[in-house]
Amino acid sequence: MEKQKQLREEEELIEKQKQLRLEEERIEKQKQLREEAERIEKQKQLRIEEERIEKQKQLREEEERIEKQKQLRIEEERIKKQKQIREEEERIEKKKRLREEERIAALKIQSLREEERIAAIKIQSFFRGLLARRAFRALRGLVKLQALVRGVRARKQQQMALHCMGALIRLQMRVRSRQLLMKTCED
Repeated sequence: MEKQKQLREEEELIEKQKQLRLEEERIEKQKQLREEAERIEKQKQLRIEEERIEKQKQLREEEERIEKQKQLRIEEERIKKQKQIREEEERIEKKKRLREEERIAALKIQSLREEERIAAIKIQSFFRGLLARRAFRALRGLVKLQALVRGVRARKQQQMALHCMGALIRLQMRVRSRQLLMKTCED
């Protein structure tokens, strides 16, 4: 019996050892499961952290893209403004050129009119001189006729009058020509 008892005790002991081993294995498995769970949790956290970092990176890239677009818009606006300024300057330059051409054309027209006026004055003075010479010749003929009629005294008076008239005509021609020259100089 004692042997049986011992055997039973040994069997119980073996059974307990088996149970202990099973318990240890279960504990080891739980430990492994916990470690695996922790590892999986760490991996999840790592993935979450990687996703967060990726999102931050994407946000930064998006911000950089938006900033680049803003800079591009600003640059385009600056280029547009420069283009408008250049167009405005060209328009102003064209206006200046047109004004200058108009001024030159007006000066040419004015000089042509002045030349026409001078030419007309010369023609008028020449014609008046011609008329005065004709009148003078006719008057001289008349004077000769009167001299025959009136005599020496009348002749002297007529000579004096003719001399004065000739002097007046010459004086008038000189004054008129000076006036014309003064007008041309003033213009």
